[in-house]
Order: sequence, then C-alpha cells, then structure tokens
Amino acid sequence: MKIKVSVAIEKALVVRLDKIAAITQQSRSQIVERMIRDDIEGSEQMANLLANPQARAEMIKQFNNPEMMKIFAAAMGDKSSPAVSQKMVETVESLGQDLEKTKNKKGRNR
Repeated sequence: MKIKVSVAIEKALVVRLDKIAAITQQSRSQIVERMIRDDIEGSEQMANLLANPQARAEMIKQFNNPEMMKIFAAAMGDKSSPAVSQKMVETVESLGQDLEKTKNKKGRNR
C-alpha cells in the first residue's frame, strides 16, 4: 500500500530530478521512492554497524588512520580533509552513544 506524501524541495533539486526522470523514463515518484529506499537501507545498515561496539571502535580507528583517510579522500574526489575526518569520528561516536542510550532506555522499560 502506498501513502501519498507531500514535500517541499529546492527548485534546483527538482530540475535535476526531472532530468533523471526524462533520461530513465520514470516518474518523479518512482525515482524519489527508489532514492529514499536506497538511503534508508544504507542508513539501517550503518545503524546496525554502529550498534555493535566493536564495529564502531574499528570505524573510529579507521577514520583516525591517515592512510585510510587518503583512500577515502580519493574516493570522495579530494573533498575530504582532517576536519571532515574529525567530524566523521565525532558523528560515529555520537551515534554510538545515542544508540547506547536508546538501548538502555528500552531495557529499563521492560
């Protein structure tokens, strides 16, 4: 079952969306639904990784590894920097803490 949702999107994004729709011969809705599905699946996978303290610690270790960050920067088209790396570490740590708090609250409510 599908539910109709209304969202406001920047005009520049709509122009880009329309180009993709024209090229792929799909509707805006089909494209947006696929993009949201793909992003949610990726976010869920990341959340599951972050829920694992060992995986989270390994991610932080890798973000602090200069060689790994060079590879990451190359993959990002050199849009990365030490500041970006630090922000990623902070985000991973923060998400991990949030997950722990949520897990602890659920445990107390049982």
